[in-house]
This record gives sequence, structure tokens and C-alpha cells, in this order.
Amino acid sequence: MKSESINRVYLIGIGGIGMSALARYFFSINKEVGGYDKTPTPLTDELLHMGMDIHFDDDVTLIPDQFKEKDDCLVIYTPAISADHTELSFFRDNQFNVYKRSQVLGLIANGKYVIAVAGSHGKTTTASIIAHILKDTGYDCTAFLGGIATNYESNFISGKNDVFVIEADEFDRSFLDLEPDIAVITSIDADHLDIYGSKEELEKGFHAFAANIKQDGCLIINDNIENFGEIEATDTNYGLKESSKHCGSNILQENANGSYYSKRYVFEYKGESETISNLTLGLNGIHNIENAIAAIAVAIKLNIGPERIRNSLSSYAGVKRRFEYIFKHDDLIYIDDYAHHPNEVSACINSIKELYPDKKITAVFQPHLYSRTQDFMDEFAESLSNVDELTVLPIYPAREKAIEGVTSEALLEKIQLSNKKLSSKDALTSELNTDDIDVLLTIGAGDIDQLVPAIRNKCLKSQLQRVVKDIEEIFDGELLLNEPLSKYTTLKIGGPADIFLKPVSKDGLVRVMKYVIKHKVPFFVLGNGSNLLVGDKGIRGVTIFMKNVFDYLNVDNCNVTVGASYSLPKLSLETLKMGLQGLEGTAGIPATIGGAVRMNAGAYQTEMFDLVEEVQVIRNGELLKLKSSDINYRYRHTDLGKDIVLEATFKLNKVDNAQVVLDKRKELLDSRNNAQPVNTLNVGSLFKNPKGDHAARLIEASGLKGYKHGEAHVSDKHANFLINNRNASAKEMMELIELVKTTVYEKFKIRLEMEVQKAGEGF
Repeated sequence: MKSESINRVYLIGIGGIGMSALARYFFSINKEVGGYDKTPTPLTDELLHMGMDIHFDDDVTLIPDQFKEKDDCLVIYTPAISADHTELSFFRDNQFNVYKRSQVLGLIANGKYVIAVAGSHGKTTTASIIAHILKDTGYDCTAFLGGIATNYESNFISGKNDVFVIEADEFDRSFLDLEPDIAVITSIDADHLDIYGSKEELEKGFHAFAANIKQDGCLIINDNIENFGEIEATDTNYGLKESSKHCGSNILQENANGSYYSKRYVFEYKGESETISNLTLGLNGIHNIENAIAAIAVAIKLNIGPERIRNSLSSYAGVKRRFEYIFKHDDLIYIDDYAHHPNEVSACINSIKELYPDKKITAVFQPHLYSRTQDFMDEFAESLSNVDELTVLPIYPAREKAIEGVTSEALLEKIQLSNKKLSSKDALTSELNTDDIDVLLTIGAGDIDQLVPAIRNKCLKSQLQRVVKDIEEIFDGELLLNEPLSKYTTLKIGGPADIFLKPVSKDGLVRVMKYVIKHKVPFFVLGNGSNLLVGDKGIRGVTIFMKNVFDYLNVDNCNVTVGASYSLPKLSLETLKMGLQGLEGTAGIPATIGGAVRMNAGAYQTEMFDLVEEVQVIRNGELLKLKSSDINYRYRHTDLGKDIVLEATFKLNKVDNAQVVLDKRKELLDSRNNAQPVNTLNVGSLFKNPKGDHAARLIEASGLKGYKHGEAHVSDKHANFLINNRNASAKEMMELIELVKTTVYEKFKIRLEMEVQKAGEGF
């Protein structure tokens, strides 16, 4: 398989953590990407938003036509997909290029410098620390991770060199498709016994992985793994023992930022020829010191200097669902963790006991797989008996069928707790009494993560009064409670914001952002309210209203620096008056600079990042300036994520005759005003234009122009605009949006993607 001969990639099980990383990789090298998954998730939502074509029914007729041309189409499947899957059978029967995920990863990595991290536990965190050190120090790498790295909000990190960091999965012996230059093995505990049959066979699998290390390669192995046996590659060990060749020592835990509720480790690395002191790690759990030491050992092997390692490690922010703080306040702490093996569960609970020895621990556990629950029933019972209160959810089956006698009820009976119960996913949130919880822990690798937002909101609600008081002490602008957001959106739809802030200074905004990030309070940034649909129940947490705050314009020759709340149409006009051109095509976009830059807005073949030189943002509570080359962007999308854009600098061009361009701008504006329903309550252009077509044409050709649903209707002037007839609800608008998407797909087999941002609850 050569990537240059592949134009389209179809992934069966695209929403899996490993599969979605591959999807992002192929998308990043400009391949057309689509696929199937059983259930919509936040991960598939992100892939859809990026422009991938995804459906959720196993139906060959739903496979887009472009993926049925086998000559230049690659089909990838996950081993979690059953052999009789209809779509997989279709591709196999028609002799497509069909590969397992691990095979494709091996082929991609062929000829690259590969750092592969394997282990029953710890591989995701270790791989992500390695990737972060390499990226942050400028060494660079491409990374395929088994979790969402918080620093990059992704499980795939794109690099510009030939160094690949890969999480090597032992499931289905997938890691045997890799030939590493450096291999890390973090642990070899019994797991996946449905695949290997016994711990002895699992150990043989890890030994075979190590045997794949390239000549002159290196194995870095945890010193807790005993009797691993000899391999041809150079080997070295790491850990917390003094005898370790890469050792973590002098470990202290201290309060970060002067807070009892924010902890970090300070420690020292001792190697064979290098000592690095005053290392800091913001992760909890002593096992994460081991993970960091393994990553440092890799960095030392790559000749990255001590100071650069120290700085990068201090900025590492962790992996989603690996001891992830969801809410963190004085009276209530909520942590979510992916733990799905008894040793992982024990490590997670022990870390909480170490951090908060006087706090009551309330845990919710979702067992993952019938086979794993059967194999480790007693061990799970022992580890879970160490919390104070426990709720167990039904077993998440994933790829498996039920095993008689293996149930959550059977597990609960073995757990030595008086305060324990069973619950369903649907009932859990309402049953939780957050007023009686000190530390809440949700644990599991199934779909328990889908409950996290609702649980977080319940935690926030119970602590909202305290959050308001804290913010009032540090904020220098206006603070409003339960402010109706319909007042601030061009659609005039939206429920209340819990806390609504109107900043008056950059310093005040930075202080608030430091607070909300530290305490894990959800936040939303609101510009002029265009291109936005807010739910009828509003937005939880903090909403920051940016309009008219940073409304400034500075010009230095052809460089124009403009504040985030400056109007884009106004900027288009003012720069032309100064004899500068480039932004005239954006005159009709009713956006502020902050919003336009975040979504790479554009019109008439002009996009923001055709002209952006530099962007100033607040990221993780810190002010940063980013060059355009530091930002990944494409059609109507950037990776600025939750950054708050404060200002942008554009590089424009001198124009000899400004009046000619002004006339052209007016012509474009008049054309827009004539074609679009400008004097109505609308959200702007609703759907992205599919490649080679126009959303408006597809909607009109589907017979929906002028179609009404309650108080919401498709504009009879421009079919890609939805209108609020004064009293429409967000629920009505979303129902109409879904009807439009379904109708267009049924007629043209094209999936329209929303250009408009959804926010809040109540659709």
C-alpha cells in the first residue's frame, strides 16, 4: 500500500480511539475520509465537523459512491468489528484493499523512526508525554495515541519529520505489526485473556513485540517487570528503584498555585550519565512518575537537553479520562478515569486517598467486557471495596455476547461495602446526591464517559453560589446571573447563561480564565452572536461576552492588528479606505474578528488564514502569541479549540486605486443583500458547501425552499438560511435542520455539515 496511490479511505469502526487517529492522519494528508460506526459519540461529532462522511447503520447503500471505487480506495477495519459485518463483507467480496488497523499503522510507520509504547497499563500517558516533549521542544514528531491529549485536544498529532510516536496495542496482537527503533514496555499484567488464553501467552506476545525492535534499536522496560528474558536489542530499565538505569527519586508532592486542591509532583531524574533536578509533573498518582521517567529516558536517547525536557514536562496537561479532573472546588471534586483493569482501578483509588486522605470517596464503576469481568471478578471486588460509597452500572459488552452468571449483580455481591448499589445509566445522574459527596469518581472504559457532562453540570449547580462569589472577587467587569442569551444572538434564540461576564480589560479576563481552568468550570466565549444556535435551556458555567471589549485597530504599513471584538465588515471597509486590500470579500460576514479567526470564516474565495500572520490567544489561562504556521486550519475550521482569541494581525496588500476596490466591495455586498434574507432573524449560512456543489442548491432541489416547521422555516430567498419567525425555539430549529439533512441525503446521498455552532442544552 502506497499512500500516493490512495485517494479515499473508508474506516469501519471509525469512532474508535485508534481508528479515529488514523482517520485524522489520512485527512491531514488530504485524503477523502469516511466511515461507519455503531453509535454517534463526541469523537464522531468531531470527525463529522472536520468534513468526514460518517453514518451509523450497517448498510451498504449508505456507503457514499466515491468509496465504492476500489482502485484507489483503502478500507480499514478494527478487530472489534464482527466478521459478518455487512459493509466489511461487501468490501471483501469485491476485492477492495482491506486491512486491519494495526496493519495500516505498520505500513504507515514503515521507513520511519518509530518510538512504540506498549503495556497493559500506562502506555497512553507515557506515549503522550513522549509526544509532548518532542513537540514542545521542537524536536517534532507525528503521534498516534490511545487517548485525547489535553495539550492538543486530539489523539493524533501531525509532525513534519519522520519520527513517529505510536501507542502499541497488545489487543489482538496488534503491536506485532510494528518494528520500533525505540520500544517502551510499561507493564505486563494479565489482560485480554480472551485473546491470549493465559498470562504466559500474553508475556510471549510482549517478548515477540520486543523481538521486532530494529537492529541497533533499544528497549526501555519498567523495572517492575521481572524475568522478561533476553532480546537482541539494547535494553535498559526505568522506575523508582535506586538500581534502575533511569530512576525517579527525591519525590515530593506540593500544592500548585498555593491551593490544597491543585497538586503536583516535584522530583529528580537520575540516569546513567545525566541528572535532571526540579522536574515538575501536574499528574497525580506515583505511577505517573514512572511514566514520566520512561518518557525522559526516550528524550535522553534522542539527545534532547535537560532544560528543554524540564520545561516541556512542566507544561504537560495529561490525557482525557486518565485521572481527569472534571470539576474541582473546595467542597466537591469530580474525577473521571478510564480504568478498566483491577490494577488500574486500585491505582486510581489509591491516588485519590493519597491526595485527599480526609475526604469521602463516592465511586461509579462500569465494568468493561464480560470476559474481563469474569477473569478478574475477585480482583475487581477487592479494589472497589476501598471506596466509601459505590454504584455499579451494567457491564458494557463492546464486542462480546453475555456470559451466563457474569453480571454486575454478581460483582456487587463480592464487594465488601455496606453502602453499595446498582443503577442504570439513565437513572444515575438523577440518583446522585452531590450535596453529600466530597470526591466523586467515575471509572470505566465503556460509554460511561457519555454521562460526564450531565454529572459535571450537577456538580456545578451545587457549587454555583461559591463559584459566583470567587469570580466577583477577581473580575473587574460586569457579572450577570441567568442572563437570557436570546438577547445576544442574531437568531434571538437561547436560554439563560448561569454566569454571564462582560470583561472590560485583558487582565481581568486572564484572571477569570485562570480561575475557571483551575476549577474545571465550563466556559463559553460569545462574540456578536452570529453563526450560533444556543439551546433553549441555555449554557452552563461561565459565558464570556466579547463584543465591544477589544474594539481597536492598529496599522503598521501593510500589517493590521485588530482586536477580537472588532467587526469584520467594518475592518473590510476601514482597511480599504487606508488603501489596503485583501478583506473586501468578507464585507458581508456578520462576525467579529475573534469568531471569524476561530472558524476560519470566509466568502468569495477568501478565508481568514489567507491573510492572518499572527494571533494572540488565552490558552490554559496564559497569554500566547501564535504564528499562523503554529495553527492547523482548513475550510471553516481551526485547531484553536478552547483558546480565546484576543487579537489578530493581518498582512494586507497596497492598492493603487482604492475606489475601484471599494466599488467592487459594494458590488459584492449588494449581491449578498439581494440574494440573502438580510432583514430577518437568521443564523447566517447554515451548512458548509459540499465539495463541487452548493448547499442552497441541494436544499432547494430537495423541495425545501420556504418549508416551515412551527416558527422556524427555510428561507424562500436563499435555501441555506433558516429563519426565526420571532417565536421559534432551538428545538424547532434543530428539528428542521435534521429534516433538511435527512431529505438532502435521501435525494442526493450527500451529508450536509453544519457551519453553525451549537452551544448549550435544550435542543
